[in-house]
Amino acid sequence: MTEHALSLIAEATALEGNLRVTGSLRVDGDVEGDLSATRRIQVGKSGRVCGSIVAPDVEVAGQVDGAVRGDRVRVAAGARVSGDIRAERLEIETGARLDGNCVVPLGLSGAALEAVPG
Repeated sequence: MTEHALSLIAEATALEGNLRVTGSLRVDGDVEGDLSATRRIQVGKSGRVCGSIVAPDVEVAGQVDGAVRGDRVRVAAGARVSGDIRAERLEIETGARLDGNCVVPLGLSGAALEAVPG
């Protein structure tokens, strides 16, 4: 399997348990468990995750109940995250909902916190 492989949890699919992926993962269904990927995790508008998410690049357009950690984290307009976010670069679009703490470590090259219009 290559580093660029994409795994998909499709809409109307439910998964219970932790999942580690080499490459990227897109979630359009329901997951109850922790997710990690070596490249990217996307939670689509219909996606719901109850557990932690860890990947270098994370994009949330749906719902996450749990901690999110990545080098770059983006929370899209209409998305909801209930949990703490830790990222070197954090983008939160207008209209996104965040119930938790944000940690953007200071002193890192390129560290940034941005409010992005939705």
